Amino acid sequence: MAGTICVLGAYQGTVYYAVMNNKLNKVEQVWDSEYNYAGYDKKTHALMLTGTFKARGIGDCWAGQEAVWNGERFIRTKEYTTGSCKGFAGGAWQLPIFVSNIKVK
Repeated sequence: MAGTICVLGAYQGTVYYAVMNNKLNKVEQVWDSEYNYAGYDKKTHALMLTGTFKARGIGDCWAGQEAVWNGERFIRTKEYTTGSCKGFAGGAWQLPIFVSNIKVK
């Protein structure tokens, strides 16, 4: 996988991720501008892409998503929003848009 910064601001940024073949000469999959972190989850033993985006400066409304590597490609596993901007730091709650369970074999 290769990644490069698309947007970088004071509080958040986005990364363009591309899954490459073994020779690094062909792009197999692209995740553009949705994610800002690639890492390994020790609890689930999964490779993950995560993205969180603050809608305004005080941080009272957020959106986020997650994708997990299934051995061939990254698949969407979670998407959420905190809903309307109501003045609560971090948002009042996470409202699920898409949820799935990760099973690692």
